[in-house]
Amino acid sequence: MKRMRRTLCVFAALTLIAGGSAWAQLSAPGVFPISKNKVNVTLIADTRTHIDDYAKVEVVKYLEKLTNVHVNWKTLPSSVEAVSLSLASGEDADGYWTSNAGIGITSDQLEQYGVQEKMFMPLDALIEKDMPNYKKAIAAVPNGVGLTKSTDGKIYSLPQIDYCQHCEHSAKMWINQTWLDKLGLKTPTTTDEFYAMLKAFKTKDPNGNGKADEIGMIGAITNSWQQYAEMFILNSFVYYDPNLPVLGYYVDKGTVTSSLKLPAYKEGLKYMTRLYKEGLIYEGSFTQDADVVKKIVESGDVPVVGAAPAGYTGMFVAKIGDERSRDFRPIAPLKGPNGFRNAPFESWPISVGHLVINSKSKNAEVILKWADFFYSLEGTLYNRYGMRGKGWDLVKAGSTEKDYNGNPAVWKQLREWDPNTFINESFFDTGVWNMDVNFRPSCASPQGLDLWSAEGNEQQLYLTTKNLYKPSAHNEMALPPLKFTPAESLDVAALRTELQKYMQKTQFDFITGAANIDTDWSKYLDGLEKAGVSRLQAAYQKAYERQFGKK
Repeated sequence: MKRMRRTLCVFAALTLIAGGSAWAQLSAPGVFPISKNKVNVTLIADTRTHIDDYAKVEVVKYLEKLTNVHVNWKTLPSSVEAVSLSLASGEDADGYWTSNAGIGITSDQLEQYGVQEKMFMPLDALIEKDMPNYKKAIAAVPNGVGLTKSTDGKIYSLPQIDYCQHCEHSAKMWINQTWLDKLGLKTPTTTDEFYAMLKAFKTKDPNGNGKADEIGMIGAITNSWQQYAEMFILNSFVYYDPNLPVLGYYVDKGTVTSSLKLPAYKEGLKYMTRLYKEGLIYEGSFTQDADVVKKIVESGDVPVVGAAPAGYTGMFVAKIGDERSRDFRPIAPLKGPNGFRNAPFESWPISVGHLVINSKSKNAEVILKWADFFYSLEGTLYNRYGMRGKGWDLVKAGSTEKDYNGNPAVWKQLREWDPNTFINESFFDTGVWNMDVNFRPSCASPQGLDLWSAEGNEQQLYLTTKNLYKPSAHNEMALPPLKFTPAESLDVAALRTELQKYMQKTQFDFITGAANIDTDWSKYLDGLEKAGVSRLQAAYQKAYERQFGKK
């Protein structure tokens, strides 16, 4: 009887191994194959235009040979409701492998299905045990671990790590260098010099047509990317980010603070009021669409615009590289009257929700070992660009190929990605990867590119951000993405709506002269409290300490 029980146990163990269970004997972290015996797992993924069958994807086949893990793929329509419907149906799978463009799982869904309903597995212990590449990658991201935590302090998903250097400080100002040179002016470095430049643009006929048709500066509100007329300028007075969900909050040595309450914010608005009153800001800048700006910049036989805020010139010119676009050059953040200057931090490198594991899965350890490959440089390149030698390659030692900075390149892209042509070659935008702070800059780049052409635009934006904006950045003051419980989320959403409306209306009224900033400031502060500035500040502080601890 004992012998029969022992035989049955051995048979059961062999059956579990053959079936791909997590009870199979697995290799050490980072060692491939993951198992000597084939392990079968099931993942649900987005429907993507460049993938008609995940099982046919070249990188999927490569990974199976490398790891001995076979993934059975299921797909969902690319919609935010897809995961909720899938979970409600009880669909049998080990987890979800997602993209931002499709069924990307949000922080709110991690809260609901992880923290509240326990349908997603907390990954903290397995990350610590099985993911050396990921641990190294996330440790290199400031506040990285905190950015991935949910409200209970646990981690329910693996993220994409994606540094876009020029996106980080995208609140840029572009000035008409042709006009500046014609008038014999130097590039402005202070708010006083910027005022003098706009005044000269407005009054000294730099376009030479004999008409008083020049616009000093022009901005936009809708369908824009960092084209707010006030954003670049107010950062010469105080740390200021008006975008949702930040709404003027920043972190001062661990304390969430609102710039909207501060005397420095008031002084910045007074400066803006002066520019508007003297006609140096186009009057439509606080109400118009970005397309209107583009039409104005491109209108007429001669240029009429002297300065424009934007993430890049393509927001206000028809074509990068043409004559009108080449007039414009970026300037660094301006030093304000109190010596402050700042480039607000706009692009956090962590995007959560790209791999989650079903709490009932028996294959979690295998899947995390499999996913850890993608947090290496080669794994990231396979995910994004497909097979080595076809979509990308590492640069050989001793090569003369250089990167953006003129240093020896580490890797090179062998072709431009085209999702309509390269079918079933890579995940590209789906799943996890580590495009760390060195990833894009270390790519081989043609040397001697015309930085003001369309081909050189990406390199120009990188160098502009590195050389002009990063030196003035106070990244430690940036408010990171925060997580809220369902109850908190309802309150926070309502408070954000009210505060944003009040912020935009009062800015418009003060700058355009509809309200007097000196006599109406106390009334403004009272209204700010009624709009919920302190209540939202308290909610942000609570969430901040929950994720990142008290500083």
